Amino acid sequence: MKNISTVLIIAILLALSGCVTSNQTNTQTTTDDKREVTGRNDWSGYIQGKPTPDSKFNKLEIGMGNKEVMDLMGPPTDQSINATGKAYNPFYFGSGKLESWFYYKNVGRLLFASNAGGANMFLIGIEYDVNEDGYQ
Repeated sequence: MKNISTVLIIAILLALSGCVTSNQTNTQTTTDDKREVTGRNDWSGYIQGKPTPDSKFNKLEIGMGNKEVMDLMGPPTDQSINATGKAYNPFYFGSGKLESWFYYKNVGRLLFASNAGGANMFLIGIEYDVNEDGYQ
């Protein structure tokens, strides 16, 4: 009986240690190279690098849908899609379960995240890179 109560106490202490919260607040980081921004419909994302003045990327906004981006930019040189860790959590019903990258040769990369329903993808990252080879 002592062993069972000892195991039970240890299990309770371990469970409670996972419930400790931190009083730290999230801060948005801004560097010369990468800045966090809020875009359309409160989508948050980032922009990294310095665009050339004639870049089509200058027309993009965080929160744009992938179809609208393709209308402005044309098809990407290459693209990829993958599931994030959120996709494996059965109790998570928010956005970001899928991510997709669009690669544009000599222009840069665009990162998209799925909406809560998973049917549409929205722009959350713009990376200017004139040295982008266009392939994943």
